[in-house]
Amino acid sequence: MSDSDKIFAARYVAQSISTGDIVRFAEDRLNEGMFSDHYLAIVDEEIKVWETVSPHLVAVFEENKIRIPTFNEAIWVLIEYHVRIITDGCLSPRKQFGLLLKDIDRFDLQKDITEYVGDNVGISRMYGWFYDDDSGIGKVDNEIYNECQNWLMEYVDNH
Repeated sequence: MSDSDKIFAARYVAQSISTGDIVRFAEDRLNEGMFSDHYLAIVDEEIKVWETVSPHLVAVFEENKIRIPTFNEAIWVLIEYHVRIITDGCLSPRKQFGLLLKDIDRFDLQKDITEYVGDNVGISRMYGWFYDDDSGIGKVDNEIYNECQNWLMEYVDNH
């Protein structure tokens, strides 16, 4: 399973993709020479809505042995994905963190918190910096970057 397939499966579970994204995913795979009746069914579906293309996507995942994560697992996969992009030196950590928040929009960042929004998945400090209106963009980007490095050390690299 490729990393892009893993991320796409996580986005599917987190419901941060659209029907159009699923169609583009199938078209891309077909253009790459990957054949599946399910890819064809997605592309050929007359009425492309979630209810008609989603079952074919699930079948593609199963057919290709792409593990479909649970909702909570998907959230952690997506957080790590975006955090790694930030720590790998993306141009705008604040913008990338915004994309992370978009990807995990359906996750309740306030449920089971102990102190601050997002501490249930370890992103409360990044979240705070993201919404900081008093510091300059450079400082916010730098602090989000630093917090992403800390997140990786705490939640990924030491486990």
